[in-house]
Amino acid sequence: MTRTQNKTRFLVFLLCLAVSDFVVAQSHPVEMSYEAGIDHYNFLRDKLGGYDVFFDGESHNVASNEVRHFNLFRFLNSNFGVRYYIKEYDFQYGYSVNKYLQTGDEAWFGRGPSKEAVEFYRKLYELNRTLPEGEKITFISLDAYAFRDTEEFLARMTHGKGSAPSVVDEVLTVLKGIKKTDTRGMGMDVRGKDKAEIMSALKEVRKKVVAGESHFREYFGDDYVFFYLMVFNHASEKRTDENLLQNFLEFKRLVGGSKYYFHYGNLHCQLKGGWLASKLNDVEGFRGKVCSFTAQYRDSEYYWPYEIRKETNFGIVNSGSYSTSAIDKLLSIPYDCSITAATEIGGGLDKGTTYVYFLRDQKAMNSNHQKP
Repeated sequence: MTRTQNKTRFLVFLLCLAVSDFVVAQSHPVEMSYEAGIDHYNFLRDKLGGYDVFFDGESHNVASNEVRHFNLFRFLNSNFGVRYYIKEYDFQYGYSVNKYLQTGDEAWFGRGPSKEAVEFYRKLYELNRTLPEGEKITFISLDAYAFRDTEEFLARMTHGKGSAPSVVDEVLTVLKGIKKTDTRGMGMDVRGKDKAEIMSALKEVRKKVVAGESHFREYFGDDYVFFYLMVFNHASEKRTDENLLQNFLEFKRLVGGSKYYFHYGNLHCQLKGGWLASKLNDVEGFRGKVCSFTAQYRDSEYYWPYEIRKETNFGIVNSGSYSTSAIDKLLSIPYDCSITAATEIGGGLDKGTTYVYFLRDQKAMNSNHQKP
């Protein structure tokens, strides 16, 4: 080997060391505790001001997810006034969590899907109590409404509202009679033998809600947004990211807010490939204003219906089909929990997300779901 070749290889070696050190230097440790302050997010203050929408991704059913989401949300709430919390949940359950935030009555959410979720609701409630009127948090799911137990849902929504105007009463009577019986697949949207009948009924209901809008607004008050999105839920017909986007745009039109936080699975948070964040980033008024946080896990557990699984690597790199060279870069980070700009990691991640959490040795959530 010539002296020139040796010199070239040495320079390449030094360059690799420099890149590795740069990734480590630009990775910021994150404390995974509700009691932790939010100062460790301060490095983001001068980087996030131009964004209006923040997607915060996860691989589902990891215990620390809820803590991580809560801490980023309260940082965004404190520094940028973000107060709309949009979670990937059943639409009806999102309504119940929002009522809990307003009332403090835990009967609204029942036992909750997991121990971690219940603790998260309580922390969000405590945060909401500290906020002045006009700056309170709205918690909502913009996912499909499945019409499983519509009569019970509407009974809770209309409780204490008194007698309904005739047009509202007519619509409520029709809606209470709708019940989905087909549970194939995820069962979140309306499908199978129920679909034609339910969609036909909704078509007539929608006409009456539009014609009598003022009556519905007056009767439902603060719940009008939830009632409207139940009736005009695009994802109920088919759960796609395009229909989730349409639900969000309807929500924005109704509330007139300016900044939003999405707590969704990693895939939906990608800024490419036609996923929800990508689609929103292409909408006039939102172009370049959508920020994406996603997560990669190492040697961690997650809950899978009725069992706990553990894998060496899972998260955005794997599910989003990015180069595994990104994992090698992430492994150079000396922290168990950290945030790094995607541009510093490589592997194509900068095309799909803005920041990446790297999380080691995480435990599975403690599910409250029991095996049938």
